[in-house]
Amino acid sequence: EWQRFHGNALVSLDFLSQEEFKKEYVPRVFSPTDLIKLFKHLLIFADFTDGMLFMPALLQDIEEERIESYRKSFSSPLPPLVVEFPHKAPLLGVFCALTCFLLNDHFPDPWYLSKSSDRFSPSCLYHNCIQFDIPKYCASVLLIESFNRFECHISLSDVAFFHCSKRLCSFIVRVLDKGLLEANATLGYSSSQHSIKLLCPRDNGRSHGATVGYGMWRCSVNVQSCGELTANQNIWLEFLTKQDGDSLPLTQSDMAVKYGVTDQQLDTMISNDHINAVS
Repeated sequence: EWQRFHGNALVSLDFLSQEEFKKEYVPRVFSPTDLIKLFKHLLIFADFTDGMLFMPALLQDIEEERIESYRKSFSSPLPPLVVEFPHKAPLLGVFCALTCFLLNDHFPDPWYLSKSSDRFSPSCLYHNCIQFDIPKYCASVLLIESFNRFECHISLSDVAFFHCSKRLCSFIVRVLDKGLLEANATLGYSSSQHSIKLLCPRDNGRSHGATVGYGMWRCSVNVQSCGELTANQNIWLEFLTKQDGDSLPLTQSDMAVKYGVTDQQLDTMISNDHINAVS
């Protein structure tokens, strides 16, 4: 039991009922079962398997090279998302609390830890990189905690993409948003905010977001970098625009990119009433 706790952050009711922990309980008032309920409510424990729980905060980190191999294994028609924070970094403990929220049955369509081929051990369970399955949508989600953001990569078959991509997009954004709010509230970060965005198509390895609107995307780091959304990127449009609250209207430069002309040519088109400028 102690080896599983130290090595894999796993706990069970039997483990918490050992002699070493008895001083923490009050007979008929506060039992090991009550401790589990409290720690699940506080987003410290998460369900692992029947009778087993784990503490995400005690999991081991993996290095960037291994995280990159997991990123590359996620091929899907759905482009990935990124969660950005106004203070340029997530607050301590939010990723672990979010993990607990996602696994503790807070919504009708549950998330589960992805299992490896032996069906018993998780396929990817680390402090900074966790893979989930969403059976209803035949989808998997890879969440990654980096220094200044979270990444969300989705694995989805072409068949599932055709039948339920919009419903899945709406569901993922809604659940992540609620989970982040709950995690921050539970940890006492009352003023913390977040923004769920499309991973910038011109990321250049830095994994930052892009604001979307009017069929276009704009890099959140280099605002001069923008482009037209592809059909698959456009699926996120209605959900992320509402979520961000900071999608910018198209500037003249955006319009020039959209119509494939220079700024000077765009001026001529506007003056001749060929198009309506959006300011």
